[in-house]
Amino acid sequence: LESVSILEGVESIGDRAFWNDFALKGITIPASVKKIGNTTDNSREVFYQCYALENISVSNGNTAYKSVDGVLYTADGTTLIQYPQNKADTSYKMIDEATKIDFLAFNYTQNLQTIDFNNVTEFADKAVYGNQALQEIVLKNAASLGNQAFSGNREVTSVLLEKAPTTVGESVFSSCASLANVTLPDDMKELQDGMFAFCTALKTLKFPAQLNRIGKACFDKAGLTGDLVSLQA
Repeated sequence: LESVSILEGVESIGDRAFWNDFALKGITIPASVKKIGNTTDNSREVFYQCYALENISVSNGNTAYKSVDGVLYTADGTTLIQYPQNKADTSYKMIDEATKIDFLAFNYTQNLQTIDFNNVTEFADKAVYGNQALQEIVLKNAASLGNQAFSGNREVTSVLLEKAPTTVGESVFSSCASLANVTLPDDMKELQDGMFAFCTALKTLKFPAQLNRIGKACFDKAGLTGDLVSLQA
């Protein structure tokens, strides 16, 4: 299937409905749909690894969801549900209303090199996961980072965290194999379990001045080497 137009009257799209549909390029969601995927346990894999997906449309009158330039959001714009993996743009700026990126919302995008997270404060588990061309992660307002929130972005070379989040899950930046430069805020007190595991290009890190805990396997199989690890003065 390259194009799907769901019939009006359908109210729910089940989890993994289009999972691993490598040919799907476009989908139209009718006004009648009120639920997409599993909304009860923070896992939504409806469009997981749809590598060819270019556009998601939502019919006028839908009170639960909307499409903004082909990107799926909740109707109020506060949560990004799904960014199409093969959308041609190399950069994307979140809409002003958005404060949350949902589970696997950015998964395996093919062309995105930069994302301006704008006003987003909450990143769900695996929110930005496995993207093929993403170059950097700049977090200005992050308050909550879920488990593996930015894991598997193998081309990311730098991470900038401007302020310490209130909540940080496990393995947030794990398996970012090209990550070489990390800037953390002075008031960050903990580095959680597995945070930089398998970041093999990470050779040096300046620890925050107020750091008091490094979690288990935080740097498991990372590239850090003894005297190249420095403490904040």
